[in-house]
Amino acid sequence: KFFVNKNVLIPRQETENLVEEVLKLLATHHLPLTILDIGTGSGNIAVSLAKHISSAKIIATDISKEALCVAKKNAKLNNVSDRITFLQSDLFSNYKLQTMNYELIISNPPYIKSSEIKKLQKEIQHEPKIALDGGKDGLNFYKKIVPMSRKLLKKNGFLMFEIGYHHSKKIKKMMGADKFRNIKVVNDYSALERVIYGQNSN
Repeated sequence: KFFVNKNVLIPRQETENLVEEVLKLLATHHLPLTILDIGTGSGNIAVSLAKHISSAKIIATDISKEALCVAKKNAKLNNVSDRITFLQSDLFSNYKLQTMNYELIISNPPYIKSSEIKKLQKEIQHEPKIALDGGKDGLNFYKKIVPMSRKLLKKNGFLMFEIGYHHSKKIKKMMGADKFRNIKVVNDYSALERVIYGQNSN
């Protein structure tokens, strides 16, 4: 169960794919998990992972104080407050994030092109623009997260994103250029490319 208000996106069914893919990865990579969730919004990803992986240490960030208030409320509603550390941060700007290394960095960043925001369904237009707008090409946040993630992931750690179905080739190329390996794209329930992940080669 999740609480939402005007300060966060309403959790989408597609985002369940992210959580499912993490659990599949864990089935084959038995690691002591430190997970960083960038742009947590309502906290749905961090909270879901905390419920499924009781041993994980999860850090969840957002630039919005209001969104973090919602995420904290959802952690409390789901009895996982003790397993998640919430930090206000514009991506990796909070210095505390840079003092740690992670087995998994996960994000569902804004990926809608700026020019397409006004064309969205009316109910989506009422959601916070900051959580939707991915810049001119929809890739602004991926371009920032990929290179920094490589520095903060442990060797063989994973970077995983939710993506717009038309972005997979560009993001795969981006990750490959930053020396991520074993890059895979996963379809959602509608057979659209929705999740991409790769492994740090450092």
